[in-house]
Amino acid sequence: MKRLISKTISLIICMLYLLSLWSCSDNALSDQKKTTSDQKKTTDDQKKTTNLGAKLSIENEVVSTTEGKHAILSLTLDKAVAKDFFVNMSFSTKGIISFINDEDYKKEIEYSIDGNDWSSESNKTKAKFANNTTTLKIRIPTINDATPEVETEKFDVTFSIDKGSTEVEFAASKKIRVLVKDNEGIKRTSERGEIMTIELSDYDNFKVASIADVNQPLYKKIVDGLWKKAFDDALKVLKLRPDIKVTKFLVMPHGGIAGFVDRNYSTKDPTDWKMDMNVAMAYERRGRQGVVPQKYNEDGRYGYTLAHEFGHLITLNDKEMAVLRKMGGTGPMKNCKTHSNREGCTKEDSHINQFHVNFYKGDPQLNPPTHVSRYARSRIEEDIAETFAHYVTQKTIPKASNSSSGALRKLNFIVGRQEIARLRTGILGILKITYPNKRSDITARTVRQEEVFSIYNVGKDGKPVSCLDSEGIRRLAKQGR
Repeated sequence: MKRLISKTISLIICMLYLLSLWSCSDNALSDQKKTTSDQKKTTDDQKKTTNLGAKLSIENEVVSTTEGKHAILSLTLDKAVAKDFFVNMSFSTKGIISFINDEDYKKEIEYSIDGNDWSSESNKTKAKFANNTTTLKIRIPTINDATPEVETEKFDVTFSIDKGSTEVEFAASKKIRVLVKDNEGIKRTSERGEIMTIELSDYDNFKVASIADVNQPLYKKIVDGLWKKAFDDALKVLKLRPDIKVTKFLVMPHGGIAGFVDRNYSTKDPTDWKMDMNVAMAYERRGRQGVVPQKYNEDGRYGYTLAHEFGHLITLNDKEMAVLRKMGGTGPMKNCKTHSNREGCTKEDSHINQFHVNFYKGDPQLNPPTHVSRYARSRIEEDIAETFAHYVTQKTIPKASNSSSGALRKLNFIVGRQEIARLRTGILGILKITYPNKRSDITARTVRQEEVFSIYNVGKDGKPVSCLDSEGIRRLAKQGR
């Protein structure tokens, strides 16, 4: 009996021990499940706030502003992020024709969440995108320089995400084109394709009146300042005859027009003139083989063209006319006993009338070369202007006789007209002048002059167009010649 009781007690103890083990195991399993659940919750919470997969977008790929104001750029995240990250910006004008100049804006930024409170980093091209936000505004300052420029200058801003924020990526484009509009309020139209128009009240007071859109990098550079040297030299030449009034100066591109003078019809004053000059020619040598950049007037062709157009002004101005024609008139003038042209009836002793008497009236036979250039053959007005420009260019003029070539006799005619001959020294003291198109001096022995047409002021039919022929010049401009 005692043995039975002892075994029973041992069995009960064993069962109690097993029950305690089972309880411990159940508690441990419960704790393990709870830990796993807590870990899962933590992971879920982390997934909700991590940067993984956040997409950064540009609100507008093109942004406009006016010079002197900020360009405002906007970035957006598709969801909030757990920690700050940085966006870097780079600036470029590569490949942009109407590019903004470095002095016209600052390559630095400020950033803001709400567009009111702005901050900046020590690195001025970096912006901080704060955690728990989804928008960021960035502003770039532009400079109000009070200088007439092309209507809209442009630059590109390219974004990149800081290396420490690799979990954020751009949804699409990383670039914004910024357009900065000029605020000078000048005209944006053109008469015959000019780059710029300058209006003059006199030769010391002038203003830029219009600037057209540009389609070549050189034209943008001309607008930005290259025009000043070419215009300044033209002013210096014009000041040699301050009694002649040029009240409008057109800065021309390439396109077939080397130079042009005409009445300034916009003033309704028949004594006012305008001058068109191919300023692009001063910075590029353009021939049948292509275009080569050059320093200002390096080849002297701009100088020659300026001398030629000045030759028109000194032989066609109102001081040379007995009767001024109404603006727009054509054909011979009635009751005019001297040479007449579209400007009027010339005075008896005027340069062009005496040129007419000596070399045109009665169709005299002149020994070859009859003209200093082929272009001079187009009409008497071009003949005397070309002869004057050639006279300015040629260092010495041999004396002529009745048996000399017509070209040499015409050069001697200019020598004998002291009023215009004296202008030569002044012009040569202003800028370089060189013969165009392989032309050379007219000497006493010159029998045949090398006469190659200029690529300028020549129509598609190969015939010259007078730089006094306003309709012909307009046709050339439209043809891109």
